Amino acid sequence: PAALFDFNVEVFSGAASRNARIAGAVVSANGGTATTDGNGFAHLTLPYGRHQVTVSAFGYNDWSQSILVDRDFWHVYPSEDRPSLRVELGW
Repeated sequence: PAALFDFNVEVFSGAASRNARIAGAVVSANGGTATTDGNGFAHLTLPYGRHQVTVSAFGYNDWSQSILVDRDFWHVYPSEDRPSLRVELGW
């Protein structure tokens, strides 16, 4: 079986309310979905490799990007329990 990697997706607004986290954003990757909580975080577990990640939230432009899920690529912020992908959504 493929090795799995746990990480958070942090979704925030890049518009007028800069850095305000967005609750209820839908994060899709590898056929699965997760929804951000009240703090703007969703949790994903994906196998190592390249994946297309899409984030959408009502009133914002969708975000989509190919990311590499690789233990050496990610930075763990001291205040978090797992690595995070920060996604900025615009209007």
